[in-house]
Amino acid sequence: MHPVIRVVCFLLFCVALARPDAGQLIVAALLIAGLLFTLSLPQVRQTLVMVRRLRWLLLSILVIYGWFTPGVPLDLPLPDYLLPTRDGLEDGLPRVLTLILILLAAGILLVSTSRQQFIAALYWLLSPLRYLHWRPERLAVRLALTLDYVTQQESLWRIPPASAARRGIKGRITHITEHLARLLPQLLEQAEQPSTREVTLDILPPPSVLQWGWPVLLVGGLLAGALIEL
Repeated sequence: MHPVIRVVCFLLFCVALARPDAGQLIVAALLIAGLLFTLSLPQVRQTLVMVRRLRWLLLSILVIYGWFTPGVPLDLPLPDYLLPTRDGLEDGLPRVLTLILILLAAGILLVSTSRQQFIAALYWLLSPLRYLHWRPERLAVRLALTLDYVTQQESLWRIPPASAARRGIKGRITHITEHLARLLPQLLEQAEQPSTREVTLDILPPPSVLQWGWPVLLVGGLLAGALIEL
């Protein structure tokens, strides 16, 4: 599939799930599951990393909606103050599932599209802005430099294992704080250094007319999911 079509499909997927219902979530989940089966095992693991890294954010959203939304508590043999409300779960679960599906879609896009292809696809999509006297290559170059910088600095952000004396919550927090305190001066020093890296932008040929059928099928499938009554 053409890189431009992949990016367009991802953007349409995100827009379609802005206010999803149960039918759309089912169709989107089946679509993501089918795409995951087309990936290799290392690519699937790399895709799932994005969800794992944001697991605490997803859990926080679910807790905020489930336990802090007024409503009728679930009928479970627990005290009411420990139970989530039915209204809160009905509001929170679709949002959490939507974020998980979008994260998986983003992961699939990134593992199936090289960085150069991704930047070239965005450059191709933004090229009509030239008629508004705006230079899309500036954004493409900045994006390339940002992604390159993030990749280079990724190892610095990894927190080394704590020693035996730093076990427990308090010791772990102290260990993380000290690591970030040592890391900040390094990042500030590197940020002040001018970049001399050369960036080459690939010029992609336009997608074929038939390939534009993929975004149409995607939107049609998600719209059909909205008509499913559960």
